[in-house]
Amino acid sequence: HNKLRLYKIFASVIGVIDYTHIAIVAPPAENEEFPGRLFINRKVYHSINCQIICEADLKILAVNERYPGSVHDAAIWSTSAIYQHGERSSRLLGDSGYPLQPWLFTQIIRAAANTLQGNYNRRLASARNTIEICIGIWKMKFRCLLHHWTLHYDHVRAGKIIYACSVLHNMCNQHNLPKVEEEPLEENEETLVNIPVHDLVTYTRYVETGDVKIKKKTERPGTVRTPRLIKKVRESL
Repeated sequence: HNKLRLYKIFASVIGVIDYTHIAIVAPPAENEEFPGRLFINRKVYHSINCQIICEADLKILAVNERYPGSVHDAAIWSTSAIYQHGERSSRLLGDSGYPLQPWLFTQIIRAAANTLQGNYNRRLASARNTIEICIGIWKMKFRCLLHHWTLHYDHVRAGKIIYACSVLHNMCNQHNLPKVEEEPLEENEETLVNIPVHDLVTYTRYVETGDVKIKKKTERPGTVRTPRLIKKVRESL
């Protein structure tokens, strides 16, 4: 039902993108790849900022578990292989932490309520609930990912654990294993430190798929006009 509802409104959308923080022990201050201080997120604990893309049926399409907790989600997205090399024939839904682009639908800034733009924002927020449900179920299945279950490994091994949990999540989903109850997740953190995009290394791991296609075109955040999509949202009300 959720899948049909999402694709009825956003017909060309293949999934929803978001990020979540996975707590880890403090890395060495002089780490060669990322200094330990870069893992301190806005809530002042060490974490990996993990980017997730999922389908409406809660299958995880891609996970990027490389970057420290202080790196902004938009910076991680802009350096990912999906962003840089995808064919961009389909689209994703994201929150306001990502730039609005022709192939990445996000909230329209300063849209008034009870307007076409306001209705679009409302339906977008409803559709984006898919990723929140997915992350909640994922963390409850594998509780080592919860904030109070800190991963006691270096960030490389912790990343491998995160990736393995995403694969196991898809296996559970594929075989219709019972879902666990969700717990409220921590509020999405923003960054303490903004790392320049050119200093980041492209790194995205695919989960069970190699054909994620997204339409390519870059615009300034908040400037993309989506009249056809807004009309589609209006017709579905």
